[in-house]
Amino acid sequence: MAFISDKTLRENISYALMLHDVQHWVLVRTDLMGTAKEMLIKDAIVLLGNIAETLTKLPLSVSAQKKSYKKRTEWLEKMAVITAALRANLDWLWDTRCNCHFFLVTMREYGHYTLDDYNRAARTLRSFHNALHAHFT
Repeated sequence: MAFISDKTLRENISYALMLHDVQHWVLVRTDLMGTAKEMLIKDAIVLLGNIAETLTKLPLSVSAQKKSYKKRTEWLEKMAVITAALRANLDWLWDTRCNCHFFLVTMREYGHYTLDDYNRAARTLRSFHNALHAHFT
């Protein structure tokens, strides 16, 4: 993450990615099933969404950093940092991540989160990282 100039932020994101590695290991290497697996998937998506949120702020001016997440992804697309497809996936990741706010959730979450959701979230963050790296280094 050489494009992140703030050493503390870079280290904290790396620390969060270590948690993601643990979550990935548990999902792939254990026989965790049912509700417990869904809960871990949701937690992993929330973590990846939090990382993405931070990364959307980095290339922006201080005033633009205060804009909403979706305004920031819109700006990143306009500036050709990300593609429209990546923006759609980042916005999906954010919408899914916001399910950590129970008062915003309008559907029954039980049985909602799948490995496909987890894999989409992980691919989205990886693609976003690669786009930022290509654009800013």
